[in-house]
Parts: sequence; C-alpha cells; structure tokens
Amino acid sequence: MALHQCHRSNIACFMFLFIALVRSWSSKGFTYGMRLSTNDGDEIDCVDIYKQPAFDHPLLKNHTIQMKPNSFPSGLQATNSSKILKSWLKKIKCPKGTIPIQRTKAFNRRPVIPPIPNGKHSKGINYFIPPANYEFAQVATHVGRYYGARATFNIWLPNVVDPKESSVAQMWVLSGDRGELNAMEAGWESDGYQTTGCFNLDCPGFVQISGNYALGPVLEPTSTYGGSQYEIDVIIHKDTFNRNWWLNINGEEIGYWPRNLFTSLADSANVINIGGQVINNQYKGHHTTTQMGSGHFPNEGFGKAAYIGHISYVNNSSVLTDAIDLVRYAGRPACYDIIVGNDIELKLAGVHVFYGGLGFSNQCK
Repeated sequence: MALHQCHRSNIACFMFLFIALVRSWSSKGFTYGMRLSTNDGDEIDCVDIYKQPAFDHPLLKNHTIQMKPNSFPSGLQATNSSKILKSWLKKIKCPKGTIPIQRTKAFNRRPVIPPIPNGKHSKGINYFIPPANYEFAQVATHVGRYYGARATFNIWLPNVVDPKESSVAQMWVLSGDRGELNAMEAGWESDGYQTTGCFNLDCPGFVQISGNYALGPVLEPTSTYGGSQYEIDVIIHKDTFNRNWWLNINGEEIGYWPRNLFTSLADSANVINIGGQVINNQYKGHHTTTQMGSGHFPNEGFGKAAYIGHISYVNNSSVLTDAIDLVRYAGRPACYDIIVGNDIELKLAGVHVFYGGLGFSNQCK
C-alpha cells in the first residue's frame, strides 16, 4: 500500500465530535440550503437549524432547540501565549437561522464504532482496558462525579501511513462500565476518520446552534517544530438548569448533546480521559509508523512535542478546577508516551501534558 503523506488533499487535521449511545437509529438525511466553498475545497451547506441531522434521532422527536446555555462554569482562566486558532472560525458564516454542515458523500458515510472503553471502576480507580489495535498516551482523573471538562489542544499534522489508521488528540467524557458506557469525545485528528468511525454531524443526536463553525473541515495552520504553535480550546460543560451537555470551542457555544440521549451520562460523568490515540494496524507487518502528536516524544518539551493545556474538570458547584493527581497511562511508552509538564513556556496553561511519539523504531516493534 502506498505511503500517504500529510497533504491537505488526503490527510489533514479535523475537528470532530463523537457521541456513543446505548441505542441505535437510522438517518433519513436532511435538506440542503445555501452552499459555501472554503479555500481548502471543503463543501459547506448552510442547513435550516430545524432540519439538521440531530432530529433524525427518534429520541429528539418534537425537541425544542435550546439556543444558549442557562449556565457556564466559573473559574475560566486565560489561554497561554500560543496562538488560538482563528482562521477556521473566519472561513464560515452561514445566514441567521442556519448552521454549517460539511457535505459528506454517501460513499464516505461510516458505521458507528464503539468509544474507547474503560474497564471496571472500583475503589476510585479507573482500570483502563484498550481495545485491540488502539494505542494510547493519556491521563485520566480518578473516578468521581464530573460535570464537564476543559482542554486546550496544541494542533499538529502527524503523518498517517495507512488510510485505515488515524492519529487523534482528544478528551473523553465518560460514564458507565463496559456495556453501559456512555461517552462524549471532542478534539482533533489526522485522517478525517474516513474509514474508522462516525463523527461530527454524520450521526444524529448533537444539536448545533452556531452558524460560524462547521465540524469536520480542515484546521489550519498547524504547529511547526521549533516554530509557531497553534491551539484550540475545548470545553464540555453541563447546563445546571436542564442538564444538557454543551460544547464550547474558543469561547463560542457550538451546540449540545440533549440529556435524554444518555443513560449513565444523564446526570454526570465519572471519568475524564485526555491525551493521544493511534490506530495501529501493523502496517507492513510491524508496528505502524503513524505518528502521535508532533511525532516527537514528550521529553523534547514546548515547541517540539505536542501539548495539551488547561486540563481541568467542572465540579458539582459548576467551577472549573485544575485536574491534579492525574493517572498516567501509556500502553507502549517506547512508541508513544505522555508526561505531566512543568514548562515555563506554558506557565499560564495550568495543568498540562506533553505527549506523542513516532511509532515504529528500534525500540518500538
């Protein structure tokens, strides 16, 4: 199989959402409105907000759209000196009453895959059990009650060598054990999950209210080794009034997951995981050379290794709180690793981690 280079035409960084539910449904499609084209070649449809795919979900029949949250967590701190990604926001502006949806060709639609499972939660410990072919470098909170999470993701363009593989940086907001697991995920990934999942608005359930952001188009610019660093700030938080889960990106409310979509997440999450993930299909018979993060190991530090800053959770008083005493997990540190950082360049980033790796090497086979 030919090596896939990180060109914008095939592999790029995307913003994605993933919602994992216990129930299933079928999508009936939606009506397109005005179409926009970005400089990257993305086709964006401005769709009537009341005709978006969310309402294909049987649990959202006769759902009344909530146009803004009734509450927002207190304790939000400023971002660090790196550049919050702005160009993505500027590219898209749909008319009032519509939302931007990236056009997805029928042959690119994918079935739902399960979220990243956790093992049993006992005595306040999260026993992480990775599925086959998935490799992780992440940190996790201890088991508790969480009403949201925040992370600022440094954006890179890791090389992905197999179209059935992907490299992801994200947060997992989770509740339940194994078969009863509910999950919300948000972050960026390289590959677009063209063959590996169901994301963004492809699956009904997430109700988008923002007319400025489309979920799925290319994120750019990306960070460079020893050069400019770019990042995107992501917050998932629970509305304390009606209990819907909201997604906030760079300070803008994008939309929400209605509470009634969930079972174990209907009230609160019990674990938050944050970090990197690579699907390793043993390309060419050995460990993949698909990179995680910047493709460099965390000990190289700021500007060279990928970082995730402002790692925090929302407590039961709706206050963003630094996530201290994190549990570190790296399944194969010689391939991909993660460390909790103490870098002066990220002194305003609160709790932060460096993570990543290059995959196959003499130490990673």
